[in-house]
Amino acid sequence: MHVFLQVVKEAIGYPLHDVVLMTDDTEVYSNAWNAVMGKPAHRLLCTWHIDRAWRKNLKRVKGDSDLKAVIYKTVRSLMELTDADVFKEKVEQFLSAGMEDERTVEFTEYFRREYVARPELWAYCHRLGLKVHHNMHLEAMHRVIKHVHLQGRKVRRLDKSILALMKFMRAKMSDRLLKLHKGKWTRHIGGIRQRHQSCLKLSTEHCCCVIENVLYTVVGSQDVAYSVRQNDAVPHEAQTCALKCHECNICVHSFSCTCLRNTICKQIHLVFRIYMPLCNHPDKQRPRYKQP
Repeated sequence: MHVFLQVVKEAIGYPLHDVVLMTDDTEVYSNAWNAVMGKPAHRLLCTWHIDRAWRKNLKRVKGDSDLKAVIYKTVRSLMELTDADVFKEKVEQFLSAGMEDERTVEFTEYFRREYVARPELWAYCHRLGLKVHHNMHLEAMHRVIKHVHLQGRKVRRLDKSILALMKFMRAKMSDRLLKLHKGKWTRHIGGIRQRHQSCLKLSTEHCCCVIENVLYTVVGSQDVAYSVRQNDAVPHEAQTCALKCHECNICVHSFSCTCLRNTICKQIHLVFRIYMPLCNHPDKQRPRYKQP
């Protein structure tokens, strides 16, 4: 990995610093990246790999399937908590309760040893605003290379592997040219526009500003309060980000919401419609919003 990343660094001509590095639960990739590229802006573990590790280690629970299901749902809910203080409190409660029951002592020790000391790598409360939880796109690309271009065979020859990669890149470049020429309507863009229309039906009385240009609160249905926070700096190219609301002139990385939707949710649209916070655009101009 060190040699591979060194070649990548020489090819692009500079190290990559402002990136979100997501890996599976091993230090091989992180150590190589830190040695070649330097420390990334954010280091995360893939949620799918964490979930799979927890499922495999449920055999440490000395109980029936119902108890294992309760333990799994508990640790999964701990992962998805968005408040750091609540997360810390709930983790302590889980560890205390797990050590009191002899059936869950082994799994609790495993959870404490492997994950409690590094919550910033897997807990959702430490990755708000990054809009990334898994590497399924990379896994899908690997599946296409293996089953389409290599016909599902294990290839040990380097020349055949390079040929498969060249075929894959040629197909992707052709698709990219078509998208640039014709344009592409994705479900993500459609969802952003749909939520923009949904925010027009929301009452402005349920939204308030806590800190100007920083923090806002929105009370949704069933009196659920959401916190909308403006992101100061997230590693991405704002000018080329495709996931954008053109009416509000903000991209998916501009704000984060505790509703955990990986898109521009209706709470964010409502905050921007009412307060129009000054976003971190390169020109530092307040974007114009068209009132309905």
